[in-house]
Amino acid sequence: MKPVNRMFGDLQILTLEEQYKAKYVIDTCLRTIDGAWANFPAAIFYTEKAHPQGSNYFAIYKGSSGDWMISNGYEAVQGVFHGILFEDGELVHSSYRHDYFVHREAMADGARDYFRSNTCPEGAKQIKFEVVNGELKRVIDFEYDTGRIIE
Repeated sequence: MKPVNRMFGDLQILTLEEQYKAKYVIDTCLRTIDGAWANFPAAIFYTEKAHPQGSNYFAIYKGSSGDWMISNGYEAVQGVFHGILFEDGELVHSSYRHDYFVHREAMADGARDYFRSNTCPEGAKQIKFEVVNGELKRVIDFEYDTGRIIE
């Protein structure tokens, strides 16, 4: 699966991967101090060598002052995500609460707070997925309107 809703372009991601000896995973939101999901995106990276006081995941995001920040990204990859997966592996998802994102006629909104989508275009399925060891793993296919799991 390759997420298409990203803060950085391919060249920027490559540069960051080389600089930090890490692999880009996904853009999603971070947890706030009160435990809610933040309403801004963060690019999540995975590195084989964990930070001595953190995890294997780190997040890069733009702070309220406009400066780029780096933070522990562990909490951001916990749990299940929603998205729309095309047969060619492109993954449409929402990165943060009010991130209404459309790609190839597939729409996703709500990120970790809620999931809202339109009817899937031909060649796409609504899925639930998770992050495991820096990889996006498909959990199940489902119908958003009915919640019915598709075998």
